[in-house]
Amino acid sequence: MTPADSVFLRRNKPDVLCICGGIGFPAGLASTQRITLICRALVEQNLAVHLFHCGPSPTDRNTLVSGSHHGISYQYLGARFTRPRSTCARILAYATAYLHLTARLLLTRAAGCTPHVYLYMHGGLPNLYVAALCNLLHFPVVQEVCEWPPSWPSSGKGTVFIYNRLLFRHCAAVLVISETIEHNIKRLSVFAKRLFPIVRIPVLVDPSEVSTDTSVSPPHPVLVWCGDASGYIRDVLFFIDVLAELRKQRHNCFLEIIGETSKQVTEQIHGRLAELNMPVTQVRVLGYLTRREMLNHCHDGTAVMLPLWDDERSRSRFPNKLGEYLLQGVPVVTCLIGEVGRYLKDSETAIIYRTGDVVDCARAVLVLVTDQETRDAVGRTGKLLAERLFAYQVYGYQLARLFRKGQIGLSLESGT
Repeated sequence: MTPADSVFLRRNKPDVLCICGGIGFPAGLASTQRITLICRALVEQNLAVHLFHCGPSPTDRNTLVSGSHHGISYQYLGARFTRPRSTCARILAYATAYLHLTARLLLTRAAGCTPHVYLYMHGGLPNLYVAALCNLLHFPVVQEVCEWPPSWPSSGKGTVFIYNRLLFRHCAAVLVISETIEHNIKRLSVFAKRLFPIVRIPVLVDPSEVSTDTSVSPPHPVLVWCGDASGYIRDVLFFIDVLAELRKQRHNCFLEIIGETSKQVTEQIHGRLAELNMPVTQVRVLGYLTRREMLNHCHDGTAVMLPLWDDERSRSRFPNKLGEYLLQGVPVVTCLIGEVGRYLKDSETAIIYRTGDVVDCARAVLVLVTDQETRDAVGRTGKLLAERLFAYQVYGYQLARLFRKGQIGLSLESGT
């Protein structure tokens, strides 16, 4: 830390330190938007928030090593700002980032600052290290949990052990995104021994972030899917099968894929299209877009596709992008699985299909393709729901109460 940094900390002591991994800030992954809106809610409640980004940026759209975004001051830590392609170089970049973070936290404490820490790092050893260091420095940690890896078949014994025994051992409170995750934590022995607050905050949106794109509607129906195609290839292949089913019924629809992809994924997409005797032009792989570009594509689409599966992962998560889709006034085609089923109703706020059922998903899409009145009504009602229940300002007081000194242990009930 430079002398200027030390002076900054003494004069502008942060109330909250947000610490996250290499998700990108202010531009980045879906998690970035959640972090941004929670921090904005705190800033608007007159709390000073500083963000430490541990590791390089996953996108070249971030150009500043430090700066301010919506009142949130931020800094990238580590030897590299852009993400290296080499695995060894990437490991080194993250290692230097955590060394850098250690120095920053020690000097923050030496400067007389004792902020609360909002920790968003998806579990794992780095999460444990940062939480232990903050505990040693007497910085209260509010741990964010947006998924529940112990229930995934692919998770190893180490991950299960971390979540069941270690992750919540010293935290001051936990932020969760779904009721399922809340119940999972409450069943742990560590919670029975020490009743820490668990606060449930759903997906969040910024009501002002509505697309105003006025481009002409495409001549054919367009289905939009956003995500990391490499990690969710099952979703992409499922929707290609849905396109094929729609073609059988003489409806020619197109699929737009927005997000990170790879050469291998593109080959898998083209392979599935060839198997189904479909032209490659029916699937448009757009890659990573800016938020504005992504929202414009969603706004102009016939429907936004949000697949969920009949598994523990889907039951525990609450996709961050659901609120953003609804806010654009475009109908969402999805399943009533987990937290989504607590908020959406079929033909009112979304169009619902049976999970994993290609034919039923095609039926749901056809409702929107053939009935403009229903499409407009569902889009309008979904938008109102997002504005009423997911606006980040609604949760500002609740979050500020959680992070303000002396109030973190006032309540054990979610939503209070």
